[in-house]
Amino acid sequence: MIVFKTSNGLTADQLYEIAVIDNSIPPLYQDDFAVTDELNQKRTEYYKDIILKGFFNAAFHDGMLVGFHAIKLMEQDVIFAHIATFWVHSDFQRTGIGRQLKIQGEEWARSMNCRYIQTSVHMNNPRMLEINEKAGYKVISQNMQKSL
Repeated sequence: MIVFKTSNGLTADQLYEIAVIDNSIPPLYQDDFAVTDELNQKRTEYYKDIILKGFFNAAFHDGMLVGFHAIKLMEQDVIFAHIATFWVHSDFQRTGIGRQLKIQGEEWARSMNCRYIQTSVHMNNPRMLEINEKAGYKVISQNMQKSL
């Protein structure tokens, strides 16, 4: 059975576990990215800030973390929500967990009177692009970068 926990139900150890997983994603797209305990601690503090000002939920199966979703409340002319991170364990993808995490996050964003919700997706992550498109997200811009 899947149990969903919002920010108040997450322990410090669970937030750190989320940070470790979240920090393990960039190496898929950045060859020179290194995960350190210091980076994991900083990411955990970042999540604590999101919990205070935004929305954070996680999914567990028999006590094992299988998904998470964090949303920041933003303001630039209008109030909107920005998805800071989203992840579902590969063994639990295509089971509806991601959809449920997104639904809960969007319900929170509506309750905060957000005009829209946005996210950034790496162009080398076709699965996440597909998930977002199925959920009704549209590409509105592309960011480009150059290593220096």
